[in-house]
Amino acid sequence: MSDLGRAIYDPYQTSDPAHCNLVLTGGQPTPVGIANRTQFPGNIIPACRLSTPAQNLLKLIPTGATLADPTLNNFAGSGSNVLNADNFDVRSDYVLNSKTQVFGRYSYQKFLRSGPGLFGAVAGGAALPADSGGQFAGASHVKNTSTSS
Repeated sequence: MSDLGRAIYDPYQTSDPAHCNLVLTGGQPTPVGIANRTQFPGNIIPACRLSTPAQNLLKLIPTGATLADPTLNNFAGSGSNVLNADNFDVRSDYVLNSKTQVFGRYSYQKFLRSGPGLFGAVAGGAALPADSGGQFAGASHVKNTSTSS
């Protein structure tokens, strides 16, 4: 981030020059107004301010073809996936008499999407889950088919 040509400022008050020890107010980091913020040393957010889960996730992301110049765009990725769809609908209507009709419908759908995650199996996650649908039934009974004035 330090190579973007912009200063990176600490949004919180700290008690040490390395910006690792946050000053807490009511158990929360104390924010500093924009005009009073101090720049991170070397214009780099210190590792002590990154959470352990974030650091572990960053370790899983590929670093690219070269580490000789880490300021270059060092990772590009693209991919494709497969979507298999299987679905059908069945409907039945039954007219019991002129006033009563019964119907039922069953719909089934299953979608399977597969393809590797952009950042590998661990950081990219598993394929999307399958989805399947269900049924619906109903009946209608007409009490009066005429309108009166």
